[in-house]
Amino acid sequence: MSARFGGAGRCLAVTVTDTEVWLRLDFPFNVVAFAGHSDLECRIPRASIVSLQPIQSLLTKSVLLSYRDEQGKTHAYSLKLRERDEFVRALGLPLQTV
Repeated sequence: MSARFGGAGRCLAVTVTDTEVWLRLDFPFNVVAFAGHSDLECRIPRASIVSLQPIQSLLTKSVLLSYRDEQGKTHAYSLKLRERDEFVRALGLPLQTV
């Protein structure tokens, strides 16, 4: 499994649609990262999400989003979200503790 941590503090837009979770860099960071060529810009089909795990610290509430790509390889993003609970509700998936 590959995991992505760090590197997008306060510049990543996370969108939940009926079919996907979109991760994309906000302007002007998307221009600097040459939009479309960044690991931080992706569309994750909701059906491919394997798990959501809470990451709790003293100051933040994050989530580890794991998903499986078309080749069957598992990837994970650690997302520090201002509205973590709303993100989890929008996905309609339970947070799983390990």
